[in-house]
Amino acid sequence: MSRGKSAGKAVNKRPSNPPSTGAIPRFRLFKGITLVVLALAAGALLSFHLTYEADFWWHLAQGRETAAGRLVTRNLLSGTYPNYPQPFTSWLFELCAYGVWSLAGAAGIEIGQALIIAITLALSYFACRHRAPISLVLGIEALGLFVLEPRAMPRPHMASLIAMAACTLLVERTVRARSLKPLWWSVPLIALWSNTHAEAFFGAGYIGLFAFGEFLRPAILSRRQAWTALAIAAAATAANMMNPYGTGIFRYLWENANATDVVQIAEFRPAYLPVYAPFFAYLACGAALLLWKRRVVGLWEVLVFAVFAYLALQHVRFTPLFFCASAPIVSGCLADTRIKLVKGAILVPAVVLAGFLMSPVPFERRLQQFGVGSNYLEPSDTLSRDANAYIRSAGLRGLVFNSNNLGGYLAWNLYPDVQIFQDTRFQAYPARFFAEIHEAYQSQPEWDRLVAGADWAVLSRNRGGPLSGVGRFPQEQWAPVFMDRAVVVLVRRSGRFGSLAQEHR
Repeated sequence: MSRGKSAGKAVNKRPSNPPSTGAIPRFRLFKGITLVVLALAAGALLSFHLTYEADFWWHLAQGRETAAGRLVTRNLLSGTYPNYPQPFTSWLFELCAYGVWSLAGAAGIEIGQALIIAITLALSYFACRHRAPISLVLGIEALGLFVLEPRAMPRPHMASLIAMAACTLLVERTVRARSLKPLWWSVPLIALWSNTHAEAFFGAGYIGLFAFGEFLRPAILSRRQAWTALAIAAAATAANMMNPYGTGIFRYLWENANATDVVQIAEFRPAYLPVYAPFFAYLACGAALLLWKRRVVGLWEVLVFAVFAYLALQHVRFTPLFFCASAPIVSGCLADTRIKLVKGAILVPAVVLAGFLMSPVPFERRLQQFGVGSNYLEPSDTLSRDANAYIRSAGLRGLVFNSNNLGGYLAWNLYPDVQIFQDTRFQAYPARFFAEIHEAYQSQPEWDRLVAGADWAVLSRNRGGPLSGVGRFPQEQWAPVFMDRAVVVLVRRSGRFGSLAQEHR
C-alpha cells in the first residue's frame, strides 16, 4: 500500500504540460547568439574609433620584411644603427597584421582587433562559467571591458590577451576535472604565443603559480599531480624558445625591463588615475572578495592574483593581462558570497554605467570618434600622409632626423629610400643612444654634432622634448619646406637638399 501511495504521489507531481523537446536547444541557440553579439559589440566599442599608435607602423614595416622572406634580426629600418641586433620580434603577429593590411587596409586592422577582443572576452567568459552563473560572469566581463580599454590598440600584446584567457580556461578545466590532461595543452599554446609576443613568458608563469600553489598546499591536485603540474610549467617555460629567435626572447625581456633606466616609456609607468580608474575598481573589488573568502580561496589563486596585480600596479601594460588571469578567481569569490543583489539582472547594466562614469573618455566624445578606416587609424593631427607624398615628390631620401614618435610611420611609408634616425623600438638601439640624444639636447653645439649626418628632418608639431628634436633646428641653418597640422619638414640650408629652401621661400 505504501509503495502504491508513493507511486500515486509521484505521478501527480508530473507536469501536465511538459515542455517541447525543441525548447531547450532553441534557448541555447538564442543564448549563444546573444553572447556572440555582445562580444562582437564589445570588440567594436574598443576598436572602431580614433586611434593613435606609434608602434603599429614599424610592426607593419617589419611584417612586410618577413612577408618578403627577410626575418628581421637587426635594426634594418634605421640609418643610425642598421646592424644593431634585434634578439626577438613578434614576427608572426607582424606578418598577420601586414597580410590583413594588404587585403583590407586600416579597416581590416580595426576589424581584426575587434575580433581579438571578442575572442578574449569569450574565452574569459567560459573560464569564469566554471565557477559562477551567467549574470555574475557578464558583470565581471563588463567591468573587464573597461579594464582592457586603455590598452586596446593594434599591437602584438593583443595576442597575449587571447593566449592568457586561453591559459585560464585550461586551468579552470583542470580544476573542474581534477585531471592534468587540459593543462598539457598550455605547452603548445605558449609555444605558439612566443611567436606573437614576449608576454608568453608570463603565460608560463601563470601555469607555474598554479602548480607551485598546489604543490605547497594541495587543494585540487594530489601531491603527485602537483609534481607533474610543475613539470608542465617547466615545459611551458621552455616552450617560450619555440620561435626563430630561440633564447632571444629572454634577452629581449631583460633589455625591456631595463629600458626605463635610460628613457621613460609610457607603458612601463605605474597605473594612474583617472585613465586606469576601472582597473583600480576591479583590483579593489577583487582584493576585498579574496580577503572576505580567504578561508576557502586556494593558495594558487592568491599567488596568481597577487603577482599579476603587482605587475599591473608597476606597469600599465600588464593591466589587461591581470584581468585575464584573475577573472575566474574573482567570479568564483563573487558567486560564493550568496549576495542576491549581484545575482539579479541589475548587475550588468549597473557595471556598464559605472564603467562609463569611471572612463576618462566622455560618452559624447566616443560617439564623435566612432568610425572605421584610415582616417581613424592615421589621425591627421598626428600623422601626415601629405608629408609623405611631398617627401617622395621632392626626392628627399637617405638619413633623416625624425621625432621619435614618427619613426615607425616614416619607415612604413618610405623605407628603403628613407632611413630613420630613431623610433620607438627602444630595444633595437644601444641604450646609450637615447642617453646621447637627451644629453645633446641640452646644448645647441652638441645637438649640431649629433645630427651632422642628416641633411633634412621631419618633426612632430604636437610633441616636445629631447626625442622630438623640436627647438634645436635654428632657422639660420634649417629651412621649413613643408608644414601641416601634424608635422614640419626641414632641410639643411647648406646640405644637398638646400635648393628646396629657395623654392619654398
